[in-house]
Order: sequence, then C-alpha cells, then structure tokens
Amino acid sequence: ARRLRERALWFGVPAFVLALLLAWVTARSVLRPVQLLTAAAQKISSGDLSEPVPNLGEDEVGRLALAFESMRGKLKESMESSQAWGRRLESRGQERTRELEASRDHLKAVAEENAALYEELRRKETARSELLKKVIRAQEEERRRIARELHDETSQALTALVVGMETAALAPESEKGRVQEKLTELKEL
Repeated sequence: ARRLRERALWFGVPAFVLALLLAWVTARSVLRPVQLLTAAAQKISSGDLSEPVPNLGEDEVGRLALAFESMRGKLKESMESSQAWGRRLESRGQERTRELEASRDHLKAVAEENAALYEELRRKETARSELLKKVIRAQEEERRRIARELHDETSQALTALVVGMETAALAPESEKGRVQEKLTELKEL
C-alpha cells in the first residue's frame, strides 16, 4: 500500500500538474480570440470602423468574427452613405437657398423636403445605433456561452481525474491489475 501510495504520488502529482497546464493552455487558446473579438467590438461600438476584425479561424469564434467583420463593413458603408447623403443634402440645400431667395413659396417646399431628408437621416442613424447595440449584445451572449462551456468541460474532466486517482490510491494490492487499468483510463482522460 505504501509503494502504491508512493507510485500514486510520483505519477499522480505530475499528471495533475500536466492536467492543470493543459487546462491553462486550453483556456488561453479560447480566451485570446474572445479578447481580440471584444477589442474589435469595442472599437466598432465607439465608431472606429477603419480596422477590420481579425480572422480568428473556422470555429464558432471565427465565424462570429467573420459575422462582426461583415457587420463592420456594412456599418462602414452605411456611415459613408449617410455622410455622402449629408454632404449632398448640404450642397443641395445651399444651391436651393440661392435659387429660391426670390420665391417664398418655393422656399417652403425646399424646407419641407429638407425636413424629410433630415428625418430619414435620423432614422438611419437610429437604425445604425440599434445595430451596434445588437452586435455588442450578441458578442456578450457568445462570450458567456463560451465561458460556460469551458468552465463545465474543464471542471468535469478535473473532477473525474481527481476521483479516479483517489480510487486508484485506495485500492488494495490484490487488485493491482484493475488499478493499472484505472490509471490507464485516467491517463487518457
């Protein structure tokens, strides 16, 4: 029993340390892309649409990054379109003002048209703002889902490993073959 306990310590402690290291590396490989995605989403939410969202692979986070990049491109196009509309509206308003100084009736029609264009621009700005909120909300929900999955899977694997090691350590000498099988299963886990 003492030899078995010593073997369990000699093999168990490094195995446990290796499992912790593997868990840390796995967590890091999931959290790094999520952090990059969060930084990109924060830039988008602050209105900085100049930098593309990095390609993060083919998994769920990568597909989410691709969706963010698509939304960023559409938002950028929408913003540029809105700005162009604003410039056109301003230019048009100036031309109309010069032309219509002589006619008050005509000036009233232009003012109504400008008000309608401004209302449409305001609606587009509101829609863009709502789209940004949805992007951030989707990113937060995805981050929570990934964190839950990572936590559940890692915790279950570590608990199974610890319970199996304790069972192997308490097994009598007569069940050495069964203990070896159990240790082999734990190594695979």
